[in-house]
Amino acid sequence: MRLIRTSPPIELAEFFESQVPNLEYAILSHRWEEEEVSFQEMIEPTEQTRQKKGYQKIKHFCKRARADGFEYVWVDTCCINKESSAELSESINSMFRWYRNATKCYAYMSDVSINNTDYLDQLLSSVWFTRGWTLQELVAPQKMVFLANDWLEIGSRQELASRIEQITKIDTALLLGQNSLGDYCISKRMSWAATRETTRAEDRAYSLMGIFNVNMPLLYGEGENAFIRLQEEIMKNSSDETLFAWERDGVSDEKPCGILASSPDCFANSGDIVPYSLSENGLPFGSTNRGIRMQSPLVPPGSMTTTLILQCVAGSLLVGVGIISSPNSDDYVRITSTLLRDIPYSVLLGAFLDTVYIPKSLLIAPANKPALQDQDGDFEIRSSSQIYDRFLHRKIQPRGRCKNLVLCFDDTASPYTNDGNAPNVAKIHGMLDRSEGSQVAFYQSLGHGNTTESITKDAYRFIMEYLEYGDEVSLFGFSRSCHAAQTLDELIDCFGVLTRGHEKMVDEVFMTYKLREGKASMFAYEKLKLFRESFCRPKIRISFVGLFDTVNPIMQKNRHSTSHMTFSSQIVCHALAIDEWQATLRPSLVGKYEYFPQDFQQVWFPGAHEDLGGIMDRKWNEAAPLSHLSLVWMVNKAKPAGLCFDRHQETRHNTSTIEQDLDLISGDYKKAKNEGDNAYHSSLYRSFVDSLNDACDKGFLHNELQFGRGWAPVHVCKRRFKNLFYSRTLSQSAAKKQNLRNIPLDASIHCSVLRRMGADPTYRPSNLCIDNPDSLTILNKGDPVRECFVRAPAK
Repeated sequence: MRLIRTSPPIELAEFFESQVPNLEYAILSHRWEEEEVSFQEMIEPTEQTRQKKGYQKIKHFCKRARADGFEYVWVDTCCINKESSAELSESINSMFRWYRNATKCYAYMSDVSINNTDYLDQLLSSVWFTRGWTLQELVAPQKMVFLANDWLEIGSRQELASRIEQITKIDTALLLGQNSLGDYCISKRMSWAATRETTRAEDRAYSLMGIFNVNMPLLYGEGENAFIRLQEEIMKNSSDETLFAWERDGVSDEKPCGILASSPDCFANSGDIVPYSLSENGLPFGSTNRGIRMQSPLVPPGSMTTTLILQCVAGSLLVGVGIISSPNSDDYVRITSTLLRDIPYSVLLGAFLDTVYIPKSLLIAPANKPALQDQDGDFEIRSSSQIYDRFLHRKIQPRGRCKNLVLCFDDTASPYTNDGNAPNVAKIHGMLDRSEGSQVAFYQSLGHGNTTESITKDAYRFIMEYLEYGDEVSLFGFSRSCHAAQTLDELIDCFGVLTRGHEKMVDEVFMTYKLREGKASMFAYEKLKLFRESFCRPKIRISFVGLFDTVNPIMQKNRHSTSHMTFSSQIVCHALAIDEWQATLRPSLVGKYEYFPQDFQQVWFPGAHEDLGGIMDRKWNEAAPLSHLSLVWMVNKAKPAGLCFDRHQETRHNTSTIEQDLDLISGDYKKAKNEGDNAYHSSLYRSFVDSLNDACDKGFLHNELQFGRGWAPVHVCKRRFKNLFYSRTLSQSAAKKQNLRNIPLDASIHCSVLRRMGADPTYRPSNLCIDNPDSLTILNKGDPVRECFVRAPAK
């Protein structure tokens, strides 16, 4: 820190920061005018420099301070080397502290003359009170006096506190030192800066860093983004939602905006707003790459255009802002220019906390995100292919309030194999994190008298029992049980979920649902509509559906080997077996939903049907089964959709490491593997990748139609006879070619298929023809979990 010696000759002296607390120095607050003296001019002042008005100002200040007993003073014009950007940034970040630590601050009013009888009125209209930097210079010092243009004292801050409050709206208690800045909410402090000006736009933000006790680097040239950055820094240490209580002309549904203000002027009318906690269970707001995440009530809930209730009040009423969402998303933008200040507390009766994401500013949309506003001003999602990105930061629900309902449908006689290993769906069920009621799970399997309809009804009753407003529902299935997941998805999509107390109506609902495509479809539709309006909760959409090798259980003559199905859920992930040839296990491919944006991924893996489901015993020399590949893929697809897995269970099953998530594995995994800072975490990651390699290269490939592929000879003979019999029910072309699993040209093939082909020269799936490896399109290259390839269509 540089100080000026008050004794002639006036010169600069430099001190370490550790020496400053032991110094008594005076500090000058003034308005910059013509002929100010710079640091370079002060080092070697010439006669021309001494004639400048700025030098005379410093000279008079030193004289006044020396008369009051000060040996050193600080003046911002010449004590900072502004040619050094590093020093300028450090000084501006330290300035509030320098004013606060000064023994006395002198505020020089060059436009106030004490010789005039109305000098106090002149003080009220002084330009000094309109400048941005003088706000912190007014509230930071412990002792402050105001000087007229002839350096005579007008009065102290304490003596003039009531008059200063009239000009600045700053509370007298703060000016008198009875309160601290921390006693005032964000909107109140912002309102003090609303009418102030600075020469450069960025300084409106930089001059407020000390007011909010934050630090940030200076980036001159960023314009209004400086104020956005200031608010981001404030959010890191505050949960005060008055930060969002601002007003600005020109905001509407045609011209929406983000949740952060563009300048302090937006807070001009927000000085009367104070924080008010609506819930003890909600999460504080925070900054994400989707924007600001907030948990607050929406009125009305479930509507595209709604009011976001802020956790603050004006007088005796709640405060809110109007927002609008994109279709089928929890991404919103603000559409009201003024605050809604007349919201009664009664709207909170029966309300829930909803998680929403609002961009900070539409001027600086997050990278790689769909545009929130097109050129015509319509708010929409431009590309459905980007839907999956939105789920990387799915809503985080308050534990014990909103939760995930996870329903698992299996197709095995037992949830465990003979060696104690669990099928993939059972593993997912067991890996779920159920701490503090954040997730509740359901598990049912076909067999032992269970049918697709019976387990679907049980699942529907489970949802009826546990579903609350704001909960998310996810489905997993294997083999024939995937059709139970599809039925449940369709039923919820077209009908909804009955409220508690109407369990006896479930059978009638299913009966009516099954009539929807028959001759009585119109009657069924009207009845379902009546049911929905009278007995159901607000309509929900399934969040995530994860399927392992869905097969068609119905054999129909002269039908092609492949059937199709669709889901209305937001995300669908389907893992298929590339090496299954049984006619009784024909695949049911999933098609993309047409009516709403949907993230849809259907990927083919090496192995037979039982290898995808993980229902076979592991061989004694098998480090990792083939089923491990699809399990890891599915778990890492479910995480971005909001599902949480127990870390210990993940480590046990090698589906994840402590530090591994989508952000890690989507990069160069070899680099991540070799650069572990912690040896323990690094070994976990190596184990994770090694298990994938072992499953891919050495995993045992089962085949019920071949001897020596995991089944007893008698079983193989029975299966061959059964397969021959059922093959005749298929179309002649499929039966002739025995191509019971035709892979579409545009299908995604998991990287493990090619890796296994490279590791085992005898492994060549006959339904996968690759004439030219250069024609393959690689997706997520280098990612051991998500890497896939797609064949280019023939020209």
